[in-house]
Amino acid sequence: MTSREDRIERLANARRADVEARRARVQTALRDLRRLGRPVNRSSVARAAGVHRNFLGRHADLGHLVDSEAARSSQPTGQSIARSSVTDASLRADLAFEKHQVRTLERKVAALERRLSAAGPLGGHHADLMETEALQSEMASLRAAVAARDQQIASQAEDLDAVRAANRQLGRQLTDLINDGVSPHSYPADASETSP
Repeated sequence: MTSREDRIERLANARRADVEARRARVQTALRDLRRLGRPVNRSSVARAAGVHRNFLGRHADLGHLVDSEAARSSQPTGQSIARSSVTDASLRADLAFEKHQVRTLERKVAALERRLSAAGPLGGHHADLMETEALQSEMASLRAAVAARDQQIASQAEDLDAVRAANRQLGRQLTDLINDGVSPHSYPADASETSP
């Protein structure tokens, strides 16, 4: 791998680790709020986990867990059940989350196995894919830069047309002055100079 591919791979790994850490914080915050008997909703869980509410929206399984717990906690129950740290509902939510984690890890393992088998003895296939993705990203940014330059050129062309039109008009006025027998050097450049 080249150093660029190494950097891309490290960034991707850091991003995945960050997402997993935030997911774990959301799960912990949900358990803590239930255990303490505090209101559970997307805002309170996001605040307790230190994530943005949109994070729960982007991760539908976590959003569903929070919404389910919010619906359960809004139903009237006995005080002993509400204060219990382990309830049937919380165990089901934990089980659903753990099942999701297992499915996520299985998908990751399958993807890694596919990458490993595709790399073969040389291991170059993955590097080619990474280089292709990097080139496609660079092409997209270059296309955006070309579009911006095209707009700038169009704007400058309009300005140039306006200057040319003004120049033609001044040329006609100068020709008219010369035809009228007025020396261009004796004619004031500004109309305010002719005022008494």
